Amino acid sequence: MKKIYFALMGLAVSVLCWVAVVPPALASEGCRYAKQLYDEAMNHTDNPEKIRLLEKSADLCPDFEIYFNLGQALEKEKKYEEARMAYKEAQLTTEDGRLQANALIMIGGSYEAQKAMHLAIRHYRQAQMLHENPKVDAHLQKLVLSLAGEYVPQVEIARALTESTKGFSVSPRIDLYINFDLGSHDLSSHGAQQQAGALGRALMNERLKGSHIYIVGHTDSQGDASYNMSLSMKRAESVKRFLIRQFPSLTSHLSLSIQGKGETRLLISPETTARHYAANRRVEVVVQ
Repeated sequence: MKKIYFALMGLAVSVLCWVAVVPPALASEGCRYAKQLYDEAMNHTDNPEKIRLLEKSADLCPDFEIYFNLGQALEKEKKYEEARMAYKEAQLTTEDGRLQANALIMIGGSYEAQKAMHLAIRHYRQAQMLHENPKVDAHLQKLVLSLAGEYVPQVEIARALTESTKGFSVSPRIDLYINFDLGSHDLSSHGAQQQAGALGRALMNERLKGSHIYIVGHTDSQGDASYNMSLSMKRAESVKRFLIRQFPSLTSHLSLSIQGKGETRLLISPETTARHYAANRRVEVVVQ
């Protein structure tokens, strides 16, 4: 048994993964040649050759460790899309939430390397849902604060909501900062309507046809908890009404539901600054 340490885009993540030094799947009779290829790859100093050997090993005997190391090798070559595919294949080989979280963290890191921060945040959050890690949480909070209040364009919303999460026990989602006046659920400001409009255009994406979309309202912790719960529901309802009014064909394209979470799912806690409060006031969009 061993403790696996890996560095992710400057983020030191320590995760205890109980795996054998030799991947378990490679112990079977039919995987002996794959084991030889894997061992050769892990001792190879030429990264392209390491990739070739790991790809061949994975084809012969799919295993989490093989795909995980393949993803890391591909990232060294800046082949981020291929690396993400390898990490996704890795998670399909296991039902262990900790290992699936590892794969999600690495996918998030590959998006962060490409400056796709909302997609990075989404995958870090999904990793935390599967297996909490304090260092990942600290990094996630820094990213959330850096993006709090920023406009998210249509293309990035669509990308976040249409990317496959096959094999993960999580759903595609994204947080949007659709700003409301204090204590109000009136979606009247130009900025709020602009962001809601980008969401509406993204939801018309053909890949979302037939989907069930949840519009989930969140508040900060200021004020009474029951009031915040009601306010978050009203804000989610305001966004839904705006979408239906501005995009009449949307309801025949997909179905929309609303939820209010109030202050029960804070992204930043404790809240000690105005920016912390702002980061928690958001609308989450979830694909089911």
